[in-house]
Amino acid sequence: MAIGILIAALSMAALVFQLASRARAWGAPGSLTVRSLREPREIRRAARRFFHDGGWIAGTQTSRAETFSHRLRPAGPEVALLLLLGILPGLLYLLLGRSTVNITVVAEADDRGSTTLVSWSNGGECERACRGFASMIRDQEPTRRSDSETPRRRRHARTRRDAATRQVKSN
Repeated sequence: MAIGILIAALSMAALVFQLASRARAWGAPGSLTVRSLREPREIRRAARRFFHDGGWIAGTQTSRAETFSHRLRPAGPEVALLLLLGILPGLLYLLLGRSTVNITVVAEADDRGSTTLVSWSNGGECERACRGFASMIRDQEPTRRSDSETPRRRRHARTRRDAATRQVKSN
């Protein structure tokens, strides 16, 4: 009798732990905005490369947006605890505990380059990946010289020099 009560209590604790961790993971969708000097197509190309290297699967692509998805597997401690309680609860959790999360990258042109909206379907791994992508974009931002820093060529001075050089050579 005491073993039955202990197993029931452990089952309830495992269920509460599993539900609490799932609620934390699913409860935090979000987004962030990144401004860049790059063109929108360069941002989308960088997103494809970044998320592909991270194991994300490319989904829908449009002229403005890219979507990436990733399959989450059940967490290790939860599975171990449920398998200790019995094979059936552990196997059910392994089969039903998988979920797919999505990241969407929308890059649009603006007057200085592009504005990129990165949104994710849940917290945790999605948010870390999106923040990593945003910091990669910021770190690799090209530096453009302003008009005042751009060296200006003096065409007329070079033309006079070339004319003087040609006169010396012809004499």
